[in-house]
Amino acid sequence: MLDLSIILPTMEGKSKYLELFFNSLEKNSNCSYEVLVWCNGCDKETIEVVNNNTDMVFGSDENIGLSIPYNFLVKESNSNLLFFADDDFYFLPKWDNPVSNYTGDNFFWRNPMLIEKDRPSRSIKDYFGEISNFRESELLYKYQNYTHKTIHYGGFMPAFICKLDYIDIGEYNEDFFIGEADFLYRTYKYYTDNRVIPTTDPESLIYHFRLSNRPLNFSNMQLKMFEYMENTYNKSIDEIDDEVPWFEVLNNAK
Repeated sequence: MLDLSIILPTMEGKSKYLELFFNSLEKNSNCSYEVLVWCNGCDKETIEVVNNNTDMVFGSDENIGLSIPYNFLVKESNSNLLFFADDDFYFLPKWDNPVSNYTGDNFFWRNPMLIEKDRPSRSIKDYFGEISNFRESELLYKYQNYTHKTIHYGGFMPAFICKLDYIDIGEYNEDFFIGEADFLYRTYKYYTDNRVIPTTDPESLIYHFRLSNRPLNFSNMQLKMFEYMENTYNKSIDEIDDEVPWFEVLNNAK
């Protein structure tokens, strides 16, 4: 059986990023894996790159968000361990280190440590260019010198997660375009109830270009999800956010 199923929704205009995604994945992975892709309203160039790199390709003519693709791709996956990826990742050596710690048990969650230019509260802050001027050699030389320490909780996307946990948590709510905040809050409650702390693996490193291709009405879609959460959990979004602990990166950091 495959070690890992990589879950990847992608959008139009991502062909160059996806070429780097698949290239770094092939070069720097130690585990056996499959990549399941949902083409979310993609152009021909993006679809061509995807088809050249995996047979597990699905899609929609328009961008329908993440919730429906996530749930669909998980159902089509052939491994008990999942990794939810972004299409603008560069996978560094040992990025799949969490796979070696997976014993096939329920209650498994690990996060990679992301290297990003503008989100230091959840990542290592550094910058190696955009796709047009990506300094790959510099990144490969420098990444091993990072020192960091994670504190307590690592429950955020992207993540390695046991498929049974994903199903037990309740999957993504398909009423929402993304639904990440609601899913992560349920994740926090699920693992807390089972006395498990999701953690970040400091050896699992990924460079994240951090693109943003949100639709024009994204803010309204997000507000819809927040209103649902406040009504469902009888708490404000600020109270929910305060309840969930986040890790902090020390050194090369915040």
